[in-house]
Amino acid sequence: MLFNNKLYKKNDVYGISRDLPLNYIKRQEVDQKLIESLDKSRHIVIYGSSKQGKTSLKKSCLKSDEYINIKCLNHWKLTDIHLAILKQAGYQTTQSVKKTASGKQKVAASFEGLVNFFGLAGSKGTIAADTEQQKTTETLLENFDVDPDDVNDIITCLNAIKFQQYIEYN
Repeated sequence: MLFNNKLYKKNDVYGISRDLPLNYIKRQEVDQKLIESLDKSRHIVIYGSSKQGKTSLKKSCLKSDEYINIKCLNHWKLTDIHLAILKQAGYQTTQSVKKTASGKQKVAASFEGLVNFFGLAGSKGTIAADTEQQKTTETLLENFDVDPDDVNDIITCLNAIKFQQYIEYN
């Protein structure tokens, strides 16, 4: 198959892929409307039957590090969704930080004095030093007590970790 002046196999162009398909065509009115809606901090629902390009639209407008994906189950309640968001966003709080430093120092010295027969003193010596230092930082991370039913707690947690991504639900 000839596509973009390159020759591809049928399976490279059609089928299921984790990447944006080679046959995806940007539709200015659709892609731009999605971008404008995202800029307005709106909730957006993209719906349609299977294999219609919903995921491809998202992938064409957003980079993979700009969103997290929550895979919902049909029996989930709002609490389950909130907890999945916090987990996927990487929410944890720092309860304590413990830093320690330890070290050892060894110094060995030896010295010899010599006197020769002209009455002049000469000397010979060696000094060796050995140091060893160790620093450790231990951070204890624990989930914070949050009411998963309270959307304000969820927002507070996401703000605490400076979460700036979009959230996609499947």
